[in-house]
Amino acid sequence: MSTPVPVQRTAAALAARERRVKDMLQRIEATVAELRHRHTEVTFQVVARKAGVSRTFLYENPEARKLIEVTRERGEGVSRPERHHGSEAETAWRERALNAKDRLKTAHAEIRRQRSRMGQLLGQIRAWRPAGRTSR
Repeated sequence: MSTPVPVQRTAAALAARERRVKDMLQRIEATVAELRHRHTEVTFQVVARKAGVSRTFLYENPEARKLIEVTRERGEGVSRPERHHGSEAETAWRERALNAKDRLKTAHAEIRRQRSRMGQLLGQIRAWRPAGRTSR
């Protein structure tokens, strides 16, 4: 049989979750405000990336979803001329740039990981090799 979880632990876990949700909502609000200030189109994907939250959270959390949808309905974030002249091209360019930046960051992390692993393996080889022998 399982032992019941103490009420204090449950309350603490719920409080921690509530703090995380509030923090995410604050980041989303700041991100939407920044996008409006920069006259950039407010989309779920862009907000999720910039705020560091998942798109699932944006769609499932009523406050987050409402914030984005209200901003989009009002047409805030994209100035009138951009909406008609090249906003799709600019948005596509920005998306490609952000995707390239993410891929470069991932590649650099992979290179660091592989270099570290190679160093570990070279250390093992040196430790394994007898002290008096040298290779040619």
